[in-house]
Amino acid sequence: MTKEEACERLEKLDVRNSSEEEVRKLLEVVKYIPIITAKLSVGTRIHRTRMGRGYYQPWELTYKKPRLCTSMQRASLPNESVFYGCLADNQQRLEYGRMIGLLECSKLVKDMEGFGREYVTASVWEVTSPINILSFITDQTYAGEKKLCELVRHFVRLYKEKHRNIDVIERRVGRVIDKEFSKDVYDNRDYLITATLVHDMLYDFGEDIDAVIYPSVQTKGDLGLNIAIKPEAADNKLRLHHVIDQTHYRYRDNSFMWLDKGYDANHHLIPTAPLTDEILFEKTGLRNTHDFPIVKH
Repeated sequence: MTKEEACERLEKLDVRNSSEEEVRKLLEVVKYIPIITAKLSVGTRIHRTRMGRGYYQPWELTYKKPRLCTSMQRASLPNESVFYGCLADNQQRLEYGRMIGLLECSKLVKDMEGFGREYVTASVWEVTSPINILSFITDQTYAGEKKLCELVRHFVRLYKEKHRNIDVIERRVGRVIDKEFSKDVYDNRDYLITATLVHDMLYDFGEDIDAVIYPSVQTKGDLGLNIAIKPEAADNKLRLHHVIDQTHYRYRDNSFMWLDKGYDANHHLIPTAPLTDEILFEKTGLRNTHDFPIVKH
């Protein structure tokens, strides 16, 4: 099989009826995948979202145990733990990370006729030792979107600089993988290519890679990036910085998030302003929080 034939088969692969082994065979024929490596510096803040409330301990907020990871995800295979988080485009606008997390995890966000409230826990983690990251972002990543965040633009520039001389097939393979990271998914089996690739890059790649970054499909390249971190790297290179209890309210087209209260890493309360009936009415048209049914996860 030639590299071109492998690329064509990868483009047309029926992922719901294929296997990890088939993906690996095609990528082995291609051999070269255009990637970018970089480091997250000490002090960088990463957001992780867990739906519900009452979670304040690191072990409640970090990655799931393998036995709970029953399905394939964008960057992980079944029965495989990964620390999924978000990188805000601007470390001075950390609310971007909370917004990405909500868009990725909320039921109400995806329901255009949604009505109710969801409790959302945002944990903010600080990088304590440089994290080696890998990116599959290309010059075509959400190329048609006008509101690309600066992080995506930065990696697009790095891609153009590093891979300006790669051949046609290698460039084509990079774009196939980029599309897989950027596509809407309606069945967990649709993650086959990216989940297999990320697993192999994190655990079998020659270089010491801690994490993979990719744009959030929900924001179409805006606000920031998603990040998938190996459990051992999360254990050794992250520390819990603070936790925020939030409530997401939605009444049809009107949706907003309210910060109920926050706690620092020592469980000390961080003061926040209470939600008033006036604010609730202004945002949604409904006056009382009890008018919103609780959406459970």
